[in-house]
Amino acid sequence: MTYPALIDATASDSATRLMHRFFIDYIAFLYSVDATAYKDALSTTSIRCEDDSDSDTEDPKEPVDSDATRSSILTPDERDRILSLAHLVKHTSKKVSRNRLHRITTSEAATIFSEIIAPTHQLRQYGPFAVYLLREYAEHKGVHRRKTGHYGNIPMLPFVGHFRLMQACLATRITQDGMFAKMVVPNGKTKRLLGDAVVRFADERWTKRDVELCTHAERPRPTLNERLQREVLARMSEKRG
Repeated sequence: MTYPALIDATASDSATRLMHRFFIDYIAFLYSVDATAYKDALSTTSIRCEDDSDSDTEDPKEPVDSDATRSSILTPDERDRILSLAHLVKHTSKKVSRNRLHRITTSEAATIFSEIIAPTHQLRQYGPFAVYLLREYAEHKGVHRRKTGHYGNIPMLPFVGHFRLMQACLATRITQDGMFAKMVVPNGKTKRLLGDAVVRFADERWTKRDVELCTHAERPRPTLNERLQREVLARMSEKRG
């Protein structure tokens, strides 16, 4: 289905820049890329850190030597805004999962459209994937890598098939992240930096067979993220009509 709101979607420069920086920072966070290195790689681009105001993100409840301290190119204000959007996505996603679409307010739909979907479309990326990244961000807050599902021990499962399914899902995600990193970065230096980090992560944790599993998977039914985007676009299209 074609939505007029998406065809005509335009986003403010500030919203587009924020999402662009979030995408790059997210991949760097997920695959443990040194912030100084990718900040330097971005220094000649339009989304560089202009005021050197980026800082460490910390969780005071965690020990200093844990994964709860890291550097980020996002400023404190940018992180606060991203976290606010993440909680909004998490909140509205619960309404979608419970088939309570009518409870998504006009204000919530407008914010998701103008600050998430439209900027992502402007960057020529897939809206539901941005929604998914923000839902994840609400859990780990750009601080706790072990809450992303990429790290830590896989829980005991009753059947080998379940274990293989989890491997295939993560292999698929790693493949998607590798392609995503190549598409969102503004220059070759950053592309190599992030791309190499994704490949290194995959090489350390998964065999070639694990990664190949994702190429034979059938297209899944519409995900929660896709359903949320459809509802927002339908609302915005009705408003324009």
